[in-house]
Amino acid sequence: MKQQELIIRQAVKEDHEAITRVLIKSYAQYEPQFTEEGWQNYSAALAAAVDNPNMELMLVAELDGKIVGTLQMFRSSEQAYDKPEMGITSAIVRFLGVDPDVRGKGIAESLLRKSIELTQSWGENVLYLHTSDKMQAAIRLYERMGFERALDKEFVNQNGTHVKSYQYVIKKEQPAGS
Repeated sequence: MKQQELIIRQAVKEDHEAITRVLIKSYAQYEPQFTEEGWQNYSAALAAAVDNPNMELMLVAELDGKIVGTLQMFRSSEQAYDKPEMGITSAIVRFLGVDPDVRGKGIAESLLRKSIELTQSWGENVLYLHTSDKMQAAIRLYERMGFERALDKEFVNQNGTHVKSYQYVIKKEQPAGS
């Protein structure tokens, strides 16, 4: 059996439909935690996020020519959440998603590693992301990769969910991608 080739690249407009499918499919595991209306609203927000004009860029993971993962990068909490009061003026990752059919192949980690490289290339030394307790597998990945809690950047969203903040501090002597 041949080795599948994973490519991480910046998304283009033509990728948006495939990205929307991956996002909704990857977050569908949380559907039972929502009311029917809540899930409809959440999946609509996922679809709308693909065209968010405030994002700096969107990455995709391609496996054998098929988009199987994605994430979005923002340059501040104002861009990412319309919350300048959070005081984040460094890179933020949002909407990390991997097709459940190909999980366990290091795709999410590869996307995050690329986002760390980009953060460093922008001259920034901290990459943030936010999550909630329902995303335990994601939290384990973040912690394994060296992300640490940033308690001062946490908040409660409009649904009353405690949103946890994690940060990855890029060491000056650390080469990009390590």
